[in-house]
Amino acid sequence: MVCRSIPGCGRTWRMGATVLGVAPRSQTMTGTVSEWEAWTGMVFPASGEYVIPGGLSTLQVDRGADEGIYVEPNIWVQHR
Repeated sequence: MVCRSIPGCGRTWRMGATVLGVAPRSQTMTGTVSEWEAWTGMVFPASGEYVIPGGLSTLQVDRGADEGIYVEPNIWVQHR
């Protein structure tokens, strides 16, 4: 299944939806490390990959560049 971690997705399939397309990089959100810490209520002490609340993918933190990058996937479906 394409969207196992997306809330409500199972209901979409049960209703007969079909996948029209996949966008692995639908949205890209960037911010400083301190901005991401404020937005998520988390602390990112080192560069690396972090699971964030409500995220569909992970946040990539680069402490040296003082940047966090979150790239979210998406799918397009057609309902019957």
